[in-house]
Amino acid sequence: EAAGVPQHALADELHLHPFVVRKSLAHLGSFSFEELKSIYEQLLDMDIRMKTSSVDPDAMLSLFVVQVTSGK
Repeated sequence: EAAGVPQHALADELHLHPFVVRKSLAHLGSFSFEELKSIYEQLLDMDIRMKTSSVDPDAMLSLFVVQVTSGK
């Protein structure tokens, strides 16, 4: 449950497999709002750079994942 909403209802509403919802809810408290905001800003920046430069997208994504997960 998240905010009183059963997992199966979340899965239905989000059109996701119940397994994905269950695994996601397990990590619900892992990041603060400010951390999530920063991550999304980084993703936006990365998306723009991938579309406007010749940077290797795989390398950029790998670096991003390492940076995000190393802070935990």
